[in-house]
Amino acid sequence: MDVGSSTHAVVAKVCQDITPGVSSVLPSISSLKRNVRRYRVCLETSPSNPSSLENLIIPEKFLLTVDKKPFMLYDSGKEDSQRLLIFSTKINLELLATCDHWYADGTFSSSPQLFSQIYTVHGAKFSTCIPLVYALLPDKTQTTYTKFLTALKALNSSLKPSTLMIDFEQAVQKSVNEVFPECLVRGCFFYFPQSIWRHIQSSSLQQRFMNDAEFALEIRQLAALAFIPKEAVEKSFKTLIESEFYENNEPELAPLLNYFEDTWLGRLNRRGRRRSPLFPLSMWNCFTNVTADLPRSNNGVEGWHNTLYSLLHAAHPSIWKVINAFQKDENLTRVKIEGFIQGKENVSQKKRYKLLNARIETICSKFQETPTLDYLRGIAHNLQFNV
Repeated sequence: MDVGSSTHAVVAKVCQDITPGVSSVLPSISSLKRNVRRYRVCLETSPSNPSSLENLIIPEKFLLTVDKKPFMLYDSGKEDSQRLLIFSTKINLELLATCDHWYADGTFSSSPQLFSQIYTVHGAKFSTCIPLVYALLPDKTQTTYTKFLTALKALNSSLKPSTLMIDFEQAVQKSVNEVFPECLVRGCFFYFPQSIWRHIQSSSLQQRFMNDAEFALEIRQLAALAFIPKEAVEKSFKTLIESEFYENNEPELAPLLNYFEDTWLGRLNRRGRRRSPLFPLSMWNCFTNVTADLPRSNNGVEGWHNTLYSLLHAAHPSIWKVINAFQKDENLTRVKIEGFIQGKENVSQKKRYKLLNARIETICSKFQETPTLDYLRGIAHNLQFNV
C-alpha cells in the first residue's frame, strides 16, 4: 500500500481492475476505507527507530509471527554492545533439523540501522531452498558468527547439518567448523570463477582474455578443476600447467598460477608438500555436488534477497519494517511448505540452466574414461566468468 496516498486513492486503485464477479463479493467501499485506516494506525503505532542497541525495546507485536506464535527466539540483550537477534519458529527449527544441506548468506544493503547485516539460514527441502532462520547481526566477525551459530544450536539440539554452503568468507567458515565440527563447509561456486576473474582484471591478462576466445577457454580450465574428484585435483592441476598452452605462456601466466596455488590449492614447499591454501579444496570442489544433484551455488538465497528487498522498498529501513518483512516472509513460507506437503510442485529451473546442468553432469559421469585435458576443456566450455 502507498502510505503517502489518500485513503480514497488507495481504495480506488485497488478497485480499478476488478471484474463485476469479484466486486460482488468485496466488502463495501466504506469497509475497505476502514481497513486502510486501520492498517495506517498499525503503521503509525510502530515506535520510532532506536538511537542505540541499548535503547532497543521490541514491542510484543514484533515478537510474534502473523499467527501469534513466538518468533523472536533469541536476543543477546541490551547489555551486549554487539547485540544480535534471531527470528524463527519452533516448527521451522524442527524442519531445519531434518535438512542435511543448509545454505546461509548475509545482505548488507537491506539491514536496518544499528545492525550491520541481515543473515539468513535456508534448508534444502522439497527440492527447493526454504528460508527458516532470520538474524540481525552487528558485524561480520568470527566472534559474532560463532555467537549466532551457538545460540541457534541451543534453540534446537537436533540441528546437525551435513553441509553448509556459504560465500568464501573465512570468518563464517571457522565459526561453522567450531560449532558444527562434523559439517562440511562448501563455498558458493559462483564466487570461485569470479575470484579468478578479479585477479585477471588486476593483471595484464585482461585484454587478451577479452579478445582471444581460445586463450579465455584455456584460462577457464583453472575453474574447471572444481569439477574434478577431490583426490585427483592436484594431479590434474599438474597435468594442466604442463600442457602446451601453459608451458608456452609460462611467464605471462606465472602470477595467475601463483595466486591460484596460494588461494585454492596450496603452494608446494621444499619437501614437495603443499602448504594450506586460503580456502581448503573441500570448500570449492563441486564434483560431489554434481553427482549428488545438489546446488553448486547460493542462487536460491540470492533470489530470496531480491524478495526481501521488494518487501522493504528501501535500503537500510527501520528495524520495525525489517522485522515486519520477516513476519510476512515467514507467513508466506509457511503457506508454501503446506503446499509442498499437499504435493504441489516447486517452480522448476529455467530451461537454459537445466541444459547447462545436464551437460556438466554428462561430462562428470565420464570422468574415468576421459583424458584430463579433454575433460577440463569440456567443463570450461560450460563455464562463464562474469565479464
